Amino acid sequence: MTVEVEVEVEVEEEEYEVVVVVVVVVAIVVVVVVVVVVVVVVVVVVVVVVEVVVVVVVVVVVVVVVVVVVVVVVVVVVVVVDEEVVVVVVVVVVVVVVEEVVVVVVVVVVVVVVVVEVAAAAAAVAAAVVVVVVVVVVVVVVVVVVVEVVAVVAVEVVVVVVVMLIY
Repeated sequence: MTVEVEVEVEVEEEEYEVVVVVVVVVAIVVVVVVVVVVVVVVVVVVVVVVEVVVVVVVVVVVVVVVVVVVVVVVVVVVVVVDEEVVVVVVVVVVVVVVEEVVVVVVVVVVVVVVVVEVAAAAAAVAAAVVVVVVVVVVVVVVVVVVVEVVAVVAVEVVVVVVVMLIY
């Protein structure tokens, strides 16, 4: 007595559809994370730039006010007092103006350093997030592929065992 059994194992399209869906979902998540990181970095940079502009404007206003006050004092001294006092006042004015210019330069340098540090930190955070997302995507894809392969192999093994038990 001879029994012939024909076994046909087909890999269904659904398995590949699952992989495609997972890859698409992961790609969407990656895009969303990257967009969020870019938006956060842009917002941080804009806030820092606005703060820098405000600081520079305040410093410039203070310098202008000091210079105007000094000029008014010099004019009053020139009109009211003798020339020796004028020389002293001019020296004081020059010293004050130089001091204010130095303050402005220092403030601008500090602000530029802060902006560069914030931009570098934001870029580092963005890079770290992208690396984490890429690692997660790779792990998810590998897990999905391994599960799919194990499922296909398991089905084939069960079919072979059932066929062997029949004989």
